[in-house]
Amino acid sequence: MSRVLISPIGVGREGDKGLGREYRLTNYKMENSNKIYTTPFLIEALADNFKIDKIIFVGTGKSMWEDLYEYFSNKNGNEIDQKYWYEIASSTIDYKYNESRITTNKLDKLKLVIDSYLRKINPDSAGGSKPIIIRYGLNKEELW
Repeated sequence: MSRVLISPIGVGREGDKGLGREYRLTNYKMENSNKIYTTPFLIEALADNFKIDKIIFVGTGKSMWEDLYEYFSNKNGNEIDQKYWYEIASSTIDYKYNESRITTNKLDKLKLVIDSYLRKINPDSAGGSKPIIIRYGLNKEELW
């Protein structure tokens, strides 16, 4: 049976001195281990600790998809495709409530990077990670 992690991806916080948004490094320790994970993404610690097979990311058109791509590309030792990174980043920055420019197809490279990382920490990983793009819930009906 495969292990699937469902994780939200947010918009991060404003960076130091107003230099853009970011996820900040945090220390995580799992109850069943003495290992300390220092990472901006709890998903990294969970994936490693529980040997996750695939991750389903849930986020909006404004979520920090580009940060996930950059971070896990670096973890894999891959060179960042700057054009791709910019395409994702500019799509999230220009986000308008009714006009999300992020699509699941646009995040295909991100899926490959995540699955590559999961195979690196767990060679038996099944892969198949994917993003799910949702709209902001601005009223009760949209929240449900």
